[in-house]
Amino acid sequence: MASADEPAQAPLRYVALGDSYSAGAGLLPLDPTASPSCLQSTVNYPHVLATRINASLTDATCSGADTTDYFEPQFSDVPPQLDKLTADTDLVTMTIGGNDSSVFSGAIQACITAAPADLAGSPCKNQYGDSFEDTVRGTTYPALVKALTAVQQRSPYAQVLILGYPSILPATTGCYPFVPVATGDVPYLRSLQGTLNDAVRRAASATGATYVDLNGPSEGRDACQPIGTRWVEPVIGGTNPVILHPNAQGEQALADLAFAAFSSLPSSSTLTGRVTGYSGRAVKGADVRVTAVGGTSTRSVTTRANGRFTLPGLPKGSYVVRVVDPKKAWASRYLGGGSSRSTARVVTVKRGKDVSGLDVRLKAAVRASVARRGGDGSVKVSVSIRRAVTKTRPGGKVTVSYGSRVKAVKVRKGRATLTLSRIPAGTRTVKVTYSGTDSTAGFTRTYRVRVR
Repeated sequence: MASADEPAQAPLRYVALGDSYSAGAGLLPLDPTASPSCLQSTVNYPHVLATRINASLTDATCSGADTTDYFEPQFSDVPPQLDKLTADTDLVTMTIGGNDSSVFSGAIQACITAAPADLAGSPCKNQYGDSFEDTVRGTTYPALVKALTAVQQRSPYAQVLILGYPSILPATTGCYPFVPVATGDVPYLRSLQGTLNDAVRRAASATGATYVDLNGPSEGRDACQPIGTRWVEPVIGGTNPVILHPNAQGEQALADLAFAAFSSLPSSSTLTGRVTGYSGRAVKGADVRVTAVGGTSTRSVTTRANGRFTLPGLPKGSYVVRVVDPKKAWASRYLGGGSSRSTARVVTVKRGKDVSGLDVRLKAAVRASVARRGGDGSVKVSVSIRRAVTKTRPGGKVTVSYGSRVKAVKVRKGRATLTLSRIPAGTRTVKVTYSGTDSTAGFTRTYRVRVR
């Protein structure tokens, strides 16, 4: 198999969406190109990841965002986050869902407010019961599916990564007053966060996105841990003015996990399709040749007995696909086009996104003889045509032209004869065109004929 010219690899087009955990709220320096209302940091995980993968970053993250802000302006100077996506986007990352219905942030605030009433008990759980988790399952989850589906529609060739939320509290005992939650409400809030992350995971699975798990990696990195260990800052004694949010170490950890997930995804693509004849029967042994636009080398693969072909390992770029029958029983064809590259369809391959359904139906090649004879101011042309694949004789139309002089006749049982008159004496170039049919390839040939 010949080595293909790889298209020039431009930087990945990376769009970051999401809420304050994506924006890096509270971390300095702020990104001067973003709205001040978004508290978007230049050390948030999208910026760290973009540098690591050499990507061109469009950062649409904004503190306080929920899934509705994907579709509507969050502030007067902050358009819908989906507006930043294009069909050419290669990578999308996000954390989102924690602010939906104010359920997660609201639950934490509710539990902090309830704590003084019973520091050793579970006053928050006693008051709110399953209401928070029910909201996540019944409201947040479908909102996540809607948002992720819209992302896929805007950027159908992008790899989409959605991260869960890192642990805020340890499994059992908390750290009152640094995170002022009653002892019995620590596992209550942990369970709620687990339900939220599970909703994110399920939404990713339902929409074909990649879920980046934070439950395991962030264990022991919660807000109750000492500086240098924790990824999330506490309410009291923290280094981030935006409480219960990642510190710089946490944003770096999120970037590391996103990088690991992205790196595990395929970086090249596979083209698949099927080649058939005009009757729909499989064509075995046809060469499917793939050439990068602007390149010269070609990769090729041969169709199997069922007419199918698989060509893996293509980097992102634009390609022209041509099907050629070495036995010449079938006419060559550019995928989706005619007999020249200018009419061929260009197949666009995105990073790690396979392209299927590249099906091609071939017309029969023809074996044709063209007899021509010059006369007094005229040229007589006789055409005899057979299909190469079946030896049968097709219909169609034959046209002979010289300058503005054009004449056409029907082909009957593979034969046609016509005379083109009023041609000046001398050696003249005439063009003979066979139109072909739905099942038979046409052709155009030119001949030099001596006219008396």
